[in-house]
Amino acid sequence: GKSDIGQEKLVMIEFGQPNTHKAFHVGHLKSAISGLAMVKLHENLGYKVIKANYFGDVGMQVAKPTWAFIQKGKPEDFDSWDVHDQMKYIDECYAYGSQQFKDNSEAEQEIRQINKDIYAEVDNEETKVYKYLREISLKHQSDIWKTLGIQYDREYPESEVYKDAIKIVQN
Repeated sequence: GKSDIGQEKLVMIEFGQPNTHKAFHVGHLKSAISGLAMVKLHENLGYKVIKANYFGDVGMQVAKPTWAFIQKGKPEDFDSWDVHDQMKYIDECYAYGSQQFKDNSEAEQEIRQINKDIYAEVDNEETKVYKYLREISLKHQSDIWKTLGIQYDREYPESEVYKDAIKIVQN
């Protein structure tokens, strides 16, 4: 059924929310499908819906695979791989980086420094690798959104909003 209960009302529905630098998994799929269902329900009630995706592209979850990608090295023909195969490798890097973070205090310190450099927007080799992997991750996500029939009106990367969030919390 349809209704006009939401006519002339605007609602934002945030869904999806995968982190970059990690492969898309079933939890993200659940969020994407559930979110899309909420969008359709609200549209059927007459609401104008803003579809939003807030995704994590900064933090330890991106520093770990960045460090591991540097340690393991970029496969020779990596740039010719399908983006989803590239994400499988990046995901392997995430697992390796996470394990090393736990088991190796030197690796932990290096990963923490990469994390700080990403947040500080330092221009060095590590942050260049981070940006390269982020670009691949976003292409991977974009392909999945297209397959699922999801088009966001606005995507909010955490890197774009975290400084404002800190200010809000501090005030």
